[in-house]
Amino acid sequence: MSRLRNLHKSKVLQGILWLVPLAAVIYWATTQQAPKWPDTQSEWAWLAGALGAYAVVTLMRGERWHSILWTSRIEATRSDAYGLTVVGYAGNNVLPARGGELLRVFLLSSRTDAKRRTVIGTILAERILDAIALGGILLVVAYDLIKKLGSPSPLLVLIGLVALGVMALAAAYAWWRHRHHAQRLLDAVLPILLPLKPLLSVKGLVLLVGSVLIWLVEASVYGMVAESVGIHLGATGSMSVVAFANLAALVPAAPGYIGTYDAAVIFATNAVTHAKVPVSFLILLRFVVFVPISIVGFALLFLRYGGLSRLRAARQAGPEVPSLELPVVPVDGAPQGEPA
Repeated sequence: MSRLRNLHKSKVLQGILWLVPLAAVIYWATTQQAPKWPDTQSEWAWLAGALGAYAVVTLMRGERWHSILWTSRIEATRSDAYGLTVVGYAGNNVLPARGGELLRVFLLSSRTDAKRRTVIGTILAERILDAIALGGILLVVAYDLIKKLGSPSPLLVLIGLVALGVMALAAAYAWWRHRHHAQRLLDAVLPILLPLKPLLSVKGLVLLVGSVLIWLVEASVYGMVAESVGIHLGATGSMSVVAFANLAALVPAAPGYIGTYDAAVIFATNAVTHAKVPVSFLILLRFVVFVPISIVGFALLFLRYGGLSRLRAARQAGPEVPSLELPVVPVDGAPQGEPA
């Protein structure tokens, strides 16, 4: 029985969650034709445009975090906000369980007077903004698909509304029944929740608009990489693929979301284009989204933020920092990111 109770902590279970999608992707790759790389001037231009657009996305994420930090009265410099955003995404790409976020928390709290829990709150604010922005994009994509498929059955709409009502009533009852425990929990996490308060103001609306723009630009990255290998995703298709890929980041995965991210990209691209997805698309997309930011991030970690000694200190401080996972993707890019 003890083994069953600890199953969710099992390294074997986590390994299965990582290896099954990876094995499926490897099998898929071995059955495909040899990769077709960009071989015309226009295709190379699309790829260069994707690299440039992802750099813009990273800068936008850095500026958004800087705004959240200052709204939360954390006097971090813009250079630290930008630099640690890159370091964080690099860490997410090579460390399991979003270790890059832990790096951001530890390094920024050591360079300012901010408490670690408050810094965690600013990253949580980023995640919430990403979740809402991606949710809006998914609604647009779903609406487009519904138009293509025809109007939904009134009975299905009624069933959906009743199900939502039942879930809302169940949540309200659970809160009322355990309100004292919930209040104690709320008091314990108040330092983390304080940076979320500005999200309910006009400033929060501005940040949300910025988050939507971030994901739209990132969707254009996917579209441009696709064009560089002869695939036309279009605006809706690019949004669909970026949404599926970032939802895959919620699944416990190895560093760089190996397997889960790739499977989601293949599935979504195939669903949108109804054609075989070339291996070159997956390889080039991984290169654009993961490689440059990882190189720059670890260069910054060593040259500006103390290198491996800081990394080891951050890992030792890990148990003090609660999980930053949310049940919705934002993300390396992160997103990620990037993947978010």
